[in-house]
Amino acid sequence: MSLRGRWFLDKYPNVVRKENGGMSVVLRQVNLTNISEALVLIEKINEIPESSGTVIMNSRGGENELQSMIGSPDSELFLIHIDSGEDVGIAEYHWSDRRGVRAAEVGVAVSDPALWKLGYGADAVYSLCEKLFLEENADRVQYSIVANNLDAVKAMCHPMGPVFEGIRRDAAFSEGLLQDIFLFGVLRREFLEFLELAPGRANAMKIADERRRKGAVWLAEHLRKHPECAAGPGEILDGTQMRQGSST
Repeated sequence: MSLRGRWFLDKYPNVVRKENGGMSVVLRQVNLTNISEALVLIEKINEIPESSGTVIMNSRGGENELQSMIGSPDSELFLIHIDSGEDVGIAEYHWSDRRGVRAAEVGVAVSDPALWKLGYGADAVYSLCEKLFLEENADRVQYSIVANNLDAVKAMCHPMGPVFEGIRRDAAFSEGLLQDIFLFGVLRREFLEFLELAPGRANAMKIADERRRKGAVWLAEHLRKHPECAAGPGEILDGTQMRQGSST
């Protein structure tokens, strides 16, 4: 076993510290009802130099760009929601390849510098990784960081951190200069090793899975006793039509 999973324990202590495996943030998917909130946060983020406070984001545009992402199979945008009830930043991912290798790139930014270094950005990155590896079956997740973003570079430069995979030279403009972009990546097996090393999070996932199984058992028992409640051939149960034989 490699030791990279241990980097997650060091980098994302909130995941391990809470006994129930809970997170300090919740990712709220951006949709047409909250797109205005996302636009306000992105406007604030655009004022932040890329030399601080962010893992490079692709979605820094206006309403038309955000609307094109809603429902897109290639990308997803989220509000970073914290315990106090505030939305404090933006998290996103987009698929860079889904043909042979399922590879996704993530971006995160917290809009208020006063909220930096509190773990919100780190937990948002973790939440994206969990979604991509466990729900979307990603093979790898990658990050891009501008070379002069010293806090982010320092966080990545850990003996058991994500693998440094390369440099895109003079690929960003920051602080009046062309800057290199550093590329880092995490593989599926490395993330799964982390889950094995984080008993709190693993236990939370076990509880969720048990609830899922229990729900399926209850439903099966209900349908065994009341088979008339199940849809038959040609029946529509999407709310637009009652079951055949029922009054409309």
